[in-house]
Amino acid sequence: MSQLLGVRRASVTECLEVLEREGSIRSSRGLVTIANAQLLQDAACNCFGVIEREYRRQLAAAWF
Repeated sequence: MSQLLGVRRASVTECLEVLEREGSIRSSRGLVTIANAQLLQDAACNCFGVIEREYRRQLAAAWF
């Protein structure tokens, strides 16, 4: 995940710990599970919709 985001692994770990404490996600080595999508969406601000649309667009393009 850190390579994908272009950040240090420690930074990813810190962010995951915050999201896990808030109850948004559950994480274990190599696996991140969304525990509460609404909390995660609230933490992402307006960016969530933009990211979700792009994700769906990329998925659709992969099927062709």
